[in-house]
Amino acid sequence: MMTLMEHLESFNRKERFFLVGNALGNPNFQLSTEFQTKLGEAFGIQLRNSAFVAMDYHLDWLHAGPFLALPAPPSCMTRTPRSSRMARHKHLGSLATLAKEP
Repeated sequence: MMTLMEHLESFNRKERFFLVGNALGNPNFQLSTEFQTKLGEAFGIQLRNSAFVAMDYHLDWLHAGPFLALPAPPSCMTRTPRSSRMARHKHLGSLATLAKEP
């Protein structure tokens, strides 16, 4: 099973990430020592050299990373029969009925 960081790194594959990293001579997109020092002083923390850096990251990727990294509960692995799904939504009525209501 992949770790959370492996999933987050696998999502970070946009062209801009590779272009900027290579154009600046930093294809791995790692923080410089100088920036790590400034950031650490500003926030009172010490960063690891392996700090994760991404560009144009989407919020759904942040949601998907932990979802994929954690073991799935059994309920996620079973399919609900189509008839059961339809029965649950039957109370909504048809689209035609919904369109007529004020």
